Amino acid sequence: MLTRITHIALPVLDQDEALQWFTEKLEFEKRADSLFPNSSERWLTISPKNQPELEVVLQPPQWGLDGTPESRQQWVGQTPGWVVVTDDCQGDYEKLQARGVEFVSPPEEMPWGVSAVFKDLYGNRHNLLQPYSPSHNHG
Repeated sequence: MLTRITHIALPVLDQDEALQWFTEKLEFEKRADSLFPNSSERWLTISPKNQPELEVVLQPPQWGLDGTPESRQQWVGQTPGWVVVTDDCQGDYEKLQARGVEFVSPPEEMPWGVSAVFKDLYGNRHNLLQPYSPSHNHG
């Protein structure tokens, strides 16, 4: 029986650059940072402060089961977006914009909540979402 997802890989060109962006801009926390045995490759993960059970692996192009490191560089910026939940979409939109996060769309009312779309440092698009309460009348 499948029970949960614990890690999601995010292709990045530079692990340190990605770590800095996600911890400074989104206030994610570093969860793991260690070298593989007998290697200079680094296992580096991050997650939202309040969600340590799901880690994002900052995966360099050197890793992968198919293709070459050069061909895997094409994966950077091409991953499916995340939905990042907030309790104040407008407030976090303003705070993240002030930190230099690029937004594709400002907060707007959608059937599922107040939503804004932003780009990470490599161009992946993510949804900042303030979900409606279950009792909210969706119109």
